[in-house]
Amino acid sequence: MSSTSSPFANTFNHVNMAADMVLSKIFYKEKQIAKREKEIMQEGRRREKGRDCSCCQAGIAISTINTSNAS
Repeated sequence: MSSTSSPFANTFNHVNMAADMVLSKIFYKEKQIAKREKEIMQEGRRREKGRDCSCCQAGIAISTINTSNAS
C-alpha cells in the first residue's frame, strides 16, 4: 500500500493545501497594508516639504479612491 492512497496522507495533503491558501491570503493583505503605509508616509513627506498643491492633492485623492476600491 502506497502512502498516497492512505486516508491520513490525503488528509495531510488537504491540510497543507488549506494552510498554503491561508498564508498566501495573509501575505497578500500584509503587502496591501505595507503599500498603504508607504503611501501615507509619502503624503506626510509632501506636506512637510510644502508641496501640498492641488496637483499633489489630486494624486492623493486618486490613490485613496483606488485603494478603497481594491478592498
